[in-house]
Amino acid sequence: MSAQIDIFVWLKYNKTMIKKDKNKPITRVDLDNLYNKLDKSFDAKFDKKFGEVNLFFDKKFGEIDKSLDVKLGKFAEEVILPAVSRIVSGEIGRHRHEMKNYIDVKLAENKGDIISYMKGDQERDKNWKMKVINIFKREKIANPQELEILINLLK
Repeated sequence: MSAQIDIFVWLKYNKTMIKKDKNKPITRVDLDNLYNKLDKSFDAKFDKKFGEVNLFFDKKFGEIDKSLDVKLGKFAEEVILPAVSRIVSGEIGRHRHEMKNYIDVKLAENKGDIISYMKGDQERDKNWKMKVINIFKREKIANPQELEILINLLK
């Protein structure tokens, strides 16, 4: 900076006025020192004021938070829960309908398999009963009329 400039700075720390001579140049060190002192002063003032403001807002936001909690609770109870309930009920109903359709389709696809399996069980049961009747015949455990009745029951 040029020596042509007069700089008057009032420092709050030592309450003295510094005047640089017009013929003597201002050095970078002088400006840095001056800046650092002013910076510390402003930091202290800012911290003090910000602390006061912070306490004020903490108190106000604390009151607002309490009322906001109540309002959000009412909002959730009156608006959000019924909406979610409707959505879930609709989805469950849709899925229930889809599951019924799925089961109907699978039953229709597998009906033939189920019937053939049941017929196989009936056929095995009939064959087993015929073997028992043949054993009765061979060993002459029952009279021929009774055996005819049993054979007719199987048909």
